[in-house]
Amino acid sequence: MEVRSAHRSELDEVLELLGHWYNDRGDFFARYNHNDPRFRDELCLVARDGERLVSTVQIFDRAVNLDGQSVPMGGIGSVFTLEEYRHKGVASELMRLAVDTMVREGFEVSLLFADRLTFYNQFGWREIERKLSILAAAASLNVRDRFVIDSFETERDLAEIADDSSWVQRALQRDGRP
Repeated sequence: MEVRSAHRSELDEVLELLGHWYNDRGDFFARYNHNDPRFRDELCLVARDGERLVSTVQIFDRAVNLDGQSVPMGGIGSVFTLEEYRHKGVASELMRLAVDTMVREGFEVSLLFADRLTFYNQFGWREIERKLSILAAAASLNVRDRFVIDSFETERDLAEIADDSSWVQRALQRDGRP
């Protein structure tokens, strides 16, 4: 079993693997690889058994604001292992590689949202109370010039997003909307 960063030539294969999760060839996950300007091959980790990718973990390169300071953060996501390789230590090897990679890359904190907390606890993650807030007037915030914050308007914005993202159309259809 080979555990390492993905090669550029393997990214479609990673999406095929993730497609087993939702039976959609990984279209849901493609936006994280193709549309994320901070995506880097070395942060997409894979386990290969011979000619077959069997597991993957992605580290999302982000920054979070902690006490008024921007801090590099590695978000863990797109964690998937083929059923026949589960409970054999494959995902654990990938998570150890993810931790080593985040240390090497200088991420000061890591974040993940998960149900299998005991699995992730063994690698150092701990549960925290989750509080969510919504900024209703986000468009009026005074932010740095490099950011543009605007409210989403269905009539103005939905068509453009739907043209680029078939996943939006599927989500709307699942919710019973055309």
